[in-house]
Amino acid sequence: MTPIKLTARKTDFEFEFGADIARIVRVCAARGYDISEDEAHKVWEMYSASMAAGWMMQPVDDNDLVNLVLCWTDREV
Repeated sequence: MTPIKLTARKTDFEFEFGADIARIVRVCAARGYDISEDEAHKVWEMYSASMAAGWMMQPVDDNDLVNLVLCWTDREV
């Protein structure tokens, strides 16, 4: 018998977390940082995983959000 290959379903993050991702992009841009939606999703997913969560709620304060994003990104000039 041939084993059946299983693969994880991809999350439609634009539907589930679109507002959070858009906020990351928006608040970063307002402070002079350029981050794509895909990178914003990856960053928040990594941060959430580090807290043993599927998707962490974002802080209310925009500065706190940007500071968290900066902890999980490399900067290129």
